[in-house]
Amino acid sequence: MRVSKTAARSYKKGLAFLKQDNYGNALEAFTKSIRLSPNNADVYGDRAEVYYHFKDYDKAIADHTKRIELNPESAESYCFRGDAYFNKEDYDSAIADYTEAIRQYPDYVGAFYRRGEVLSAIEQFDEAIKDFTEVIRLLPEYIDAADVFYHTKVDSNFKEAFRKRGKMYGMLGEYDKAIADYVTALALATGEELREEIAESIEAAKKKYRRICDEGF
Repeated sequence: MRVSKTAARSYKKGLAFLKQDNYGNALEAFTKSIRLSPNNADVYGDRAEVYYHFKDYDKAIADHTKRIELNPESAESYCFRGDAYFNKEDYDSAIADYTEAIRQYPDYVGAFYRRGEVLSAIEQFDEAIKDFTEVIRLLPEYIDAADVFYHTKVDSNFKEAFRKRGKMYGMLGEYDKAIADYVTALALATGEELREEIAESIEAAKKKYRRICDEGF
């Protein structure tokens, strides 16, 4: 694919603006680059990020769709388009996109995590547990990796998989497993407010677990 020099310069400027969180100028630069070279798939993905920041999810979806048309093997765009669908509460489309991202890149921890969130939102707790379990399985690899695939951040958001899975176990009445996950989440958590919230979840799960045990005797 041939990209004009002017289009390439505009794209480079857009990336610099995006790195500075200067979304307005980034949008202008990316749009100019697309106008000059409309078949550069990557520019659509980056402009979609700007639209997502502005919560213009329809335009973000349109740009990710165009990127996918130009480059079908684009796990990143499937995952990020899934995010836009999730925010529009189009859960079926979000799940489909996360699933395709995982098909293309089976260790895509971010796609597992986000699909788990959608599944928990629609109360498919068993399926959500499977996805959060995959995140937990993959975590050590990502923590040790020098270059994480697609710039996925390995931070408290993914460590929260233990807390999310604990919540799912609690929703299913499996309080012993919920407690175990909450305890791990507490050990990983940073920030006093979050630690207090997790501690409260542990106590609530323990009370429910004790009540079940008492009723069983």
